[in-house]
Amino acid sequence: EIVSISASGDVLSVAWLDDKNGGTFEVSVDGKPAWEQKTDVPFVASDGKPHYIENRRSVSGLDFGKHDVTITATAGNVKILGLYVYDLR
Repeated sequence: EIVSISASGDVLSVAWLDDKNGGTFEVSVDGKPAWEQKTDVPFVASDGKPHYIENRRSVSGLDFGKHDVTITATAGNVKILGLYVYDLR
């Protein structure tokens, strides 16, 4: 599945939920690949227990303005929670 959205800012952050049955997704900004993310990797607490939690990853170094963001699920189940856009000028 693919989600596309246009937003104005100079830093973008994608939030997702990790899951033991998670998959992989890719993020592109303005048609250029930004990064790929696996969503089946848990946070492991000091007691050794795995926890599947909300995570975020950003795309920075953008010029301020309108950007076209595409999130593409490339494998398995992906749970996107949102896109956060910042103006850090």
